Formats: sequence, structure tokens, C-alpha cells
Amino acid sequence: DPMPYVNDLIRGGGDVKVTGQQNRPKATTTTSLPPQGSNDIIIPLDHVKPELSGKFPDDESRTSFDQSRATGAAGRERDHQDSAAAKLKTLLEKKGFRVSVIKPESFSSYETYDAYIKAEAAKGTRILPLHFDAKVGQGGTGFLTRTRKGDAADAAFARPIQAALSNFQRANPELGNLGPSDTVSNATVNAGALSPTALIELGAMVQWEEKYGRNFTSTDTFNTLIESVADAVAQGTPKQASPVFTQSRQINTVQWYCKC
Repeated sequence: DPMPYVNDLIRGGGDVKVTGQQNRPKATTTTSLPPQGSNDIIIPLDHVKPELSGKFPDDESRTSFDQSRATGAAGRERDHQDSAAAKLKTLLEKKGFRVSVIKPESFSSYETYDAYIKAEAAKGTRILPLHFDAKVGQGGTGFLTRTRKGDAADAAFARPIQAALSNFQRANPELGNLGPSDTVSNATVNAGALSPTALIELGAMVQWEEKYGRNFTSTDTFNTLIESVADAVAQGTPKQASPVFTQSRQINTVQWYCKC
């Protein structure tokens, strides 16, 4: 398995800051997770919260903490990732998809986090890592998608998302530059190899804050962006069969049929 050796520190799409080593922590507690195969889409957030930097283990040996020290958007990405992911989840659920937001701290290590993503991908779940870039001109780009090199399914999944980002960026160039749909190796994208996967950068966080303040994910402008992303994601995600409720008049019993 090459995953432990391929860009373990690189979990975001653009600027990633590696912070200093912290004191090693006690074991991290986990929270309940949705059962495997119960999702159409999962949204991994990748970076831990700033207070867990250098304190969340790479693997079950709990002897290294390097990946948690690679923090996105100058260490504050999770300030906005969580609310953005919650909005995207709600929009996709309204379209009939089963969606879960996956956070590293819900697992015992990045090793188990990656294992969950791999298992979901093996069941056909779309993998949609969600990020913000940092500041344009300091390693950050702004808007982009990232897929696995040579993966046609990834490219097809990302194509309408990249188009949505492009359209939004043209109307809002002050919120970040438009990057290409690139194929730079990425740990989470690689973990989703068995299913269509596309990492998304939703603009430059610092530029968003400068124009709209720290609550920019609650603005109409951000809502426009996330709604267009949800529409684009829906284009590349098949819905699972759902039950249709009917009643037989002849025998007055309840029967279930699968709508295909």
C-alpha cells in the first residue's frame, strides 16, 4: 500500500502550513460514524482543528503526529470548513442524496480516517474533500478542483464542479484566482481511488474574510457559490434506489417496491 508514503502531509488543494511539534497527547476519543455503504457522498474535511495540531496521531501506533501539523489556510481552515460543509450537505440532501461530513477527530488516527474513506470508495460512494485556500500570493490560489492523475471517472466528476467555480470566480475575482482542475498527488484523493473523487477549494479564505468578515459563509454571495457547487456535484452523482410506498386494494396489505 503506497498511501503512507505518498504526500502524507498534503491534504489540502493549495497552501498548507506545517506548524511546530507540540507535546504528544493522550489518546483521542472518537464519535459515532455512519455505517459503511449508507452514503452517496462523503465530505472529508481533512485538516484537524487548530487545537489538535501536532496532537492527532498519524496511525494507531500513536508515535507520530506529522499529518495533524499540516494545517490548511494558515491553521484556521476549520473556522469555515465546518459551516461550508454543513451547507453543502443540506443542499445535497434536499436533492435526495445521502451525505455525511467526515472529520479526522471522529477517528482514532489519520490511518483509520483514510481506511474509512477507502472503504466508502469501494462501495461506490463519491468522495468530495472540501477546503479553502489561504491567501493569494502566499502559496494560495483560490478556486480549483483536484483529482487523481489519469482517472477518467474523477475527471468527469470534477468537470461540472470546476465549471461552477470558474463561473463564480469570473463574477468575484477578488475572492481568489482560478486554478486548473489539477492532478497533483493528494493523500485524501488517493484514498478515494475506487470511486469518483474531486477535492474542491472554495476560494481564498483571507480574501473572503477581508470582504465579508469572519461570518462570510452566511452571506448571500457564499450561498450562491455553494448552491452552484451542489448543483454541479449532483450532475455527477447517481441516486440510490429508494422505496415507493403502495397499498394493494385487493388484499389490503402493505407492499414495498423499488423505484429504479
